[in-house]
Amino acid sequence: MHAGSIALCDGQVPAANFCMMRCDDTTCPGDSHCQAGVCTPALQPTASISIDPELRHQALIGFGAALAYDEEVIVSHPEKEALFDIMFSDSGFDVIRIGNRFEGENEADLQAAAEVVAAATERLGRAPVVFITSGSPPPALKANGNRYCANSDPDCTLVRNTEGAFNYAAFAEHWRASLEAYGNVGVVPDFVSIQNNADWLPGGDAVAEACRFLPEEGTSLVTISDGQQVATEFPGYAQALTAVQQAVSDIEATFSFAAAEVGSPIMVRSYSEGLLEVPYDAIALHLYGVDPQSIPRDQLESVGTLSSETGKPVIQSEMAADGFSTALLAHYTLTLARGAAYIQQPFVANSTDRNSSVLVGLDGGAIEKFPSYHALAHFSRTTDPGWLRVEATSDSEEVLASGWLSPAEDSLTVVLINPSENAISIEVRIDGTADHLLDDSSVTRTTFDGVERSASLGTLSANRVVRVPSRAILTVASTPD
Repeated sequence: MHAGSIALCDGQVPAANFCMMRCDDTTCPGDSHCQAGVCTPALQPTASISIDPELRHQALIGFGAALAYDEEVIVSHPEKEALFDIMFSDSGFDVIRIGNRFEGENEADLQAAAEVVAAATERLGRAPVVFITSGSPPPALKANGNRYCANSDPDCTLVRNTEGAFNYAAFAEHWRASLEAYGNVGVVPDFVSIQNNADWLPGGDAVAEACRFLPEEGTSLVTISDGQQVATEFPGYAQALTAVQQAVSDIEATFSFAAAEVGSPIMVRSYSEGLLEVPYDAIALHLYGVDPQSIPRDQLESVGTLSSETGKPVIQSEMAADGFSTALLAHYTLTLARGAAYIQQPFVANSTDRNSSVLVGLDGGAIEKFPSYHALAHFSRTTDPGWLRVEATSDSEEVLASGWLSPAEDSLTVVLINPSENAISIEVRIDGTADHLLDDSSVTRTTFDGVERSASLGTLSANRVVRVPSRAILTVASTPD
């Protein structure tokens, strides 16, 4: 089926064949325009968005995903060069999140992550942003003697030293050794998070890596498996971060610390208040518990306010969601929480479930871009680190819009999302003297309930109206002169 007929049918395969005039952007008669290679009647807008390039917000760090301990799966794939192309060249993904796998004598296990970072560097033409975190310290540093925890185990936390105090020094030395080991294989992280989900204990039968820290050292009630509440002492995230920073202060490489990488927006304030006297460089959080269909605007706006108050960028460092939900969550993170980076979980997996959060699915030797891949690529493919979010105002509550301006001010990307049940024709306007940035812009669309996936629709029509079907995402991107 020709892409033009699919585009005309809002990303759906038409029920019957029909004739259309082919075109090359210049051959369409009257006020029709060339869309996906066929002449299409001019659209009349039912909504409009206005871009103000002079009203500027946060700078981008980038978009990407977590390797999630699957480095070997990636580098051992029979078509790994094609896989690397899809991961980085085709998408523009430029952030890689890795889990700290160093445990003292296993530097060889870090080589696979180094190969992925090198492949990204080659394809992007620059080094990717590397974010390193830890699901748990090694067993010797855990009170339960195990990286994994379950049943809200009160001992799922840092071990104590011989004097009975929490062993921050050993924890810090582990991080120093880890960062040196990664540096030895050529991986120097841009952002370091000392503990993933520092606020969390796995409950019930769930078994997962964890190590709980309170914002500051103290006591908290823990409800264990039999329903009893146990008052338990926990180490302080602030004390642990201070110890790590001191331990790595004389390493030649410099690291930015992202804190506190808590599991939801609602926990950010309590941990940030514990870090008032501790320097850190970025606010890291996850979006678990956030319903993309019913966004807790106040929680995300609180994170954005904290970012404005402190001058620290916001990194959404782990989230698992399906394709359209990923598009929504990325939008709201960027616009409400002033997000500078959005990282999906996971990057690659052996999976055929297209409704999962996986960006790239593997099935034997086959490689497939899943819907979540396309959702994030609509933001990443035509932006780079350092691009600025500019004000994008919609006259319809059913249109979600964000705008991104290059540092040289010669390129603009506009991302539109339609969460409603009906298709919307949207006029794209630019305030001020930057109207030329829309000239010859390219249009790309993904219709999650249809078959379009990052489909090129050609250039923006003369009247600058685009059609965004129900539950679809569309990008308008200019190119520099």
